[in-house]
Amino acid sequence: MLCLGLAGAVSTGATPAWAEQEEDEAPVQAPAPATAPSTRWQPPEPDEGGWDWLRTTSGEWLKGDLTRMRDREFEFDSDEFDDVKVDQEDVADFRLVRAYTYRFRGRETFRGTAQQQDGVIKVRTQDGEIIERDATHLVSISRGAGVELQRWSADLGVGATLRSGNTDQTDISGKAKITRETAFTRYRLDYRGAWSKVDSDKTTNNHRVMNAFDYFLSWRFFVTLPFLEFFTDEFQNIDGRYTPGVGVGYEVIDSSRLEWDVSSGAAYQRTVFTSGADDDNDGALLFGTAVELEVTKNLDWDTSYDVQLIVTDFEKTNHHLRSELSFDIWGPIDFDLTFIWDRIESPESESDGSQPDSDDFRMEVGFSIEL
Repeated sequence: MLCLGLAGAVSTGATPAWAEQEEDEAPVQAPAPATAPSTRWQPPEPDEGGWDWLRTTSGEWLKGDLTRMRDREFEFDSDEFDDVKVDQEDVADFRLVRAYTYRFRGRETFRGTAQQQDGVIKVRTQDGEIIERDATHLVSISRGAGVELQRWSADLGVGATLRSGNTDQTDISGKAKITRETAFTRYRLDYRGAWSKVDSDKTTNNHRVMNAFDYFLSWRFFVTLPFLEFFTDEFQNIDGRYTPGVGVGYEVIDSSRLEWDVSSGAAYQRTVFTSGADDDNDGALLFGTAVELEVTKNLDWDTSYDVQLIVTDFEKTNHHLRSELSFDIWGPIDFDLTFIWDRIESPESESDGSQPDSDDFRMEVGFSIEL
């Protein structure tokens, strides 16, 4: 019945009371949008002895102290959030009130205070000179000669498998990568090793140590002098293989997500055999390449391949491939999954006349910490 009455009112043209009331009232206007501020918030003007400021591309400002910038990553000690790491591509502006050392492409280095705005970095040197450079050409920021610790970094890792019962088995692997960088130099020390035992029998025992000193002639081209590698593998009949040499390298790609280096060189190689065979003394040509890819924020994939071409006897040529996936699990701690391939074209025979296999493969699982 109610529905019929309403329908009749509408059909006869009568105006409901609620409609008449709305006609007498002035229409309600929607609130006008808030006027956007003419300028975004800015930190206070730089003051000697004050805070460093860093603004991300999202518009957020961080207040604190810059620790350093390298490998396209800012390390910032925030007054509120403690240690924060921000990718270089995510930094819009900064104001640094302390004297830092700035390295740009083309071997340019300046020391002083600086600020970045609209893609340009202005460095005020200690002589009062203003230097302007494109922000994308910034290679590193450091606190200078007084802070030696800031030049060093390390990646240390270990993996282990222990099994007991019907079979007693122990597998241990380790790695250590230590780097020291200045404006034009880089020192690298890299160790990898593995040791295994099943019951009372040793099944794996190999170690590789490489150290090199690189001097950058430009922001991409460098020379390596000297280079030294030591390798031992009991089950490849190698008591010790010593390879000193020199080389050159070039950074083909150097971006925030991808790095690709190629290198070559020449070396002398001396090999001492576990079997007691006469030592080998050879000349070698060295070729290598390394790729570091940031797949996601929490996943890195690093791969390197090196070949030592023995020009005095090609059958002694050896290869080394390493491919590693690193998953960030908490702070500086990573979970690592590593594949390693070692090959000697024609291994030296053991004392009993047997010949080791040319190829060795292994898969390592472990944890590492970046310092």
